[in-house]
Amino acid sequence: MAVTRSTPQSREASRSRTRTKITTTRAPELIWLILAGIIISGAWWLVYSAKIRRPESPAPPLNVSRVDRAEKLYPVLAVIQSPADREFIARRIFDAIAEDGGTLPNTGAIARIRPARADLMGDRKLDDLRKRAEEAKTNTVGLLTPAQFAQLKPQIIVRDFAGFKREFLLWAGAILVAFVLTNLVWTIRGFTGPLAFLPLLLLLTGIGFALMVALRDPLRDTMIFIPFAQGVVGGCLLMLLASFVNWESTTASYSFVPLLGAIVLSLALIFFGSGPSGSDARVNLGPFQPVEVIKILLVFFLAGYFSKRWPLLRQLREKRFVIPGIELPPLEYAAPVMIGVGLAVVFFYLQRDLGPALVFAAVFLTLYAIARNRAPLAVIGMATLLGGFLAGYFLGTPKTVHDRVSMWLSPWSNTVRGGDQVVHSLWAMASGGPLGTGPGLGESDVIPAGYTDLIVSVLGEEWGFLGIITVYSIFALLIWLGLRV
Repeated sequence: MAVTRSTPQSREASRSRTRTKITTTRAPELIWLILAGIIISGAWWLVYSAKIRRPESPAPPLNVSRVDRAEKLYPVLAVIQSPADREFIARRIFDAIAEDGGTLPNTGAIARIRPARADLMGDRKLDDLRKRAEEAKTNTVGLLTPAQFAQLKPQIIVRDFAGFKREFLLWAGAILVAFVLTNLVWTIRGFTGPLAFLPLLLLLTGIGFALMVALRDPLRDTMIFIPFAQGVVGGCLLMLLASFVNWESTTASYSFVPLLGAIVLSLALIFFGSGPSGSDARVNLGPFQPVEVIKILLVFFLAGYFSKRWPLLRQLREKRFVIPGIELPPLEYAAPVMIGVGLAVVFFYLQRDLGPALVFAAVFLTLYAIARNRAPLAVIGMATLLGGFLAGYFLGTPKTVHDRVSMWLSPWSNTVRGGDQVVHSLWAMASGGPLGTGPGLGESDVIPAGYTDLIVSVLGEEWGFLGIITVYSIFALLIWLGLRV
């Protein structure tokens, strides 16, 4: 079969014509971006209005960030019967506030104060605290019991509504500015690409920002929407920087460098990684989770590898081994599929986590199918991978994956630690119904790990079935645009 080849000069001329065309027609993206910003700002306002709407109470809570001496904490510590214990606890709380620069991230910071056991036992004036220290088996003792903290929490706050409003407006505006700035820079540079990406990403991240605001008490809990917004803004800036690089010419000869980086991170995760308490999964490497970085590095490697070999994968046929109904490329070109799937299974067993291995295999096999323009071999690879996962379930290893599959098979009746999470998820989405309770009006704080693992359940409760369909439709459009590219 004849292959038509182009010269570098003709390819560059083609790119220049495309850039000129995009420069003059990128204005629709800005219009769609403004429309998406208006829609998502309306959702943000609904969430904000719901969070600041609070029933009046006869005794307003005490803002501990404005306490200038320990004695002002005595009224909210009335649950402590012993005057000596109350004075000691008030002094320790005041010291903790001062150490944090006069503010606390959340009321839970008070519950995490643990004085040394020896200090409590050596203070003869203390009553309940000294008794608990004598009974303790650890070197530190909780300043408050869970019951005492439960009575204290409704009476205190760590910030006022003015502070919450200031941070909310600041970071909501930062997200909008970041997307508009990206559009303006791309327009000036004549950057090519589909015009729908930025508006869709703004809608998707905007919904995520709304959920982060809704998840926490604005006066008592950590404002988790701030690091979320920082991630969105940082992502836009990183996307801008990436758009200044000609990846085709820069990385064409270094496609194996990202693979080496992914291997190093994977090995570090396997040997030094850790997981949540009670889980044998290895997902944390120090303070961050490198799995997302590994995925991106693998995509860069696969893109570089297949960009060089796709004509060979499509045109050459394996004549030594023939499978009826399936056209195989030469074994030396089909080997990466088998090796890739094998590595995914090995990584799955060593890391003890289903998600990263499944995502890696799915991305790998999808890119391979696109490069070959044929799907059968990729389907066989996926079936093999799922067979390996199924074998792991029946063998009971890794334990975390086995337990999660058991939760999925029997959400209403299982003995898995934390096995009630799926039930909470189902209850939350059922309570949302078709249209949801409304942004910010759900009870997402009772959903276990609602801000991470079960964020879709939070979405289903507050935004209903319509919200879930909207989010998955956005993902579907982004995937479709990616496949077109």
